[in-house]
Amino acid sequence: MGKTKKETALWVVLTQGGLVSIAVYFSGLLGLSALVTKGSVGEGRAFVVVVALDILAAFLGGLVTVRRTPWGGAVAGLVMGAVFAAALAIAGLVCWGNIAVLGRGGVLAAGAVAGSFLAGLVCGRKRKRGKRAARR
Repeated sequence: MGKTKKETALWVVLTQGGLVSIAVYFSGLLGLSALVTKGSVGEGRAFVVVVALDILAAFLGGLVTVRRTPWGGAVAGLVMGAVFAAALAIAGLVCWGNIAVLGRGGVLAAGAVAGSFLAGLVCGRKRKRGKRAARR
């Protein structure tokens, strides 16, 4: 009796990728706040670091998700980016009562989608080539 590979439900895979992204993002924000408080990173440069952290977190969450979905890499990356952007929007609504879609909020949402899309392109499923007949 061989082991059969058990498929994980799609919502579980997307939730795991979203949780990885959120954990990386918020722990990075915690470290960034310590660096800004210490004076190592200026307040003017903090948003650039936040955007880079957003893209990195979305990329890592995409890496967790992309290969485990039945979709292609780019589609799975876009969906994972949408899940992460929605999680950031919900966190903004809970903490501050509103979100700014235009301006800096839109940049963060675009960064979330772009980071996950990049993970989908880099680590997407490779096409299996059929066996070719040997030429003699």
